Amino acid sequence: QAFSHFTYYHSDRRMLVCDLQGVLTTSGSPPKFEFMDPVIHYWSRTGRQNVYGRTDQGKRGIHNFFKTHECSELCRMLKRKWCPKWVSSSSSSAASKCSSCGAKVAGLAGSGRQG
Repeated sequence: QAFSHFTYYHSDRRMLVCDLQGVLTTSGSPPKFEFMDPVIHYWSRTGRQNVYGRTDQGKRGIHNFFKTHECSELCRMLKRKWCPKWVSSSSSSAASKCSSCGAKVAGLAGSGRQG
């Protein structure tokens, strides 16, 4: 579920990838995961439906995912690492936060680090 949460934030809250199935292929170098049958829920601002196939429930599918999702530490770590717009606090002891999603990260304040 952390990956699904990540796809939602990384797509500017427009899509969510879930229900991934796959296998680890170790016959090549490096080993790789091969995924199949993803469900992609896409929130179209123009009202288009089923953009990614018949399993695409759009905004309703995204909403249903978050009705049952409980963030884990991995969700919070992925959200922090990939948030695009970090805003540093003026206090060096205060936490910085992402201006896009509001995620807070202690220890970035005053560092000038960007996402």
